[in-house]
Amino acid sequence: MIMAAHADRAVDIAQHYFSLPLDYSPEIITNLQQLANSAASGMRDHSSVELFKQDDEETEIDAACKVLGAYLGEVIRKLKGGNWAMNEQIKRVGLEIKPQNFFFPASAFYGCFNYGENEGILLFYKNAINPPVRGPGD
Repeated sequence: MIMAAHADRAVDIAQHYFSLPLDYSPEIITNLQQLANSAASGMRDHSSVELFKQDDEETEIDAACKVLGAYLGEVIRKLKGGNWAMNEQIKRVGLEIKPQNFFFPASAFYGCFNYGENEGILLFYKNAINPPVRGPGD
């Protein structure tokens, strides 16, 4: 349950440092996006302390993506089911909703933290909840 603990950390950071409620409901995804934007802005202008990083083995951006991705993944998991598992092919932990059908929620946050793009978070959530239908040959 490491990912659940990371998700709980996102809840604590959101409430304590940004006064944003996160309650694992789908309606709160906009708060998660706001949290990511605020944290990313603080990282870019160096006005924030390291809120997410817990060890010297990872960067603050990697830690933020992991923590916020865990929260997003837990919201999706509560709606769609599934389990956190290691994807052996790419050696990353992801949310496995169906056998060999992985989602990697942390990836939704890299654009926000690295480039200031925030559209990916809501889009990732929508695609995980209602995956686009693919035609033959896709």
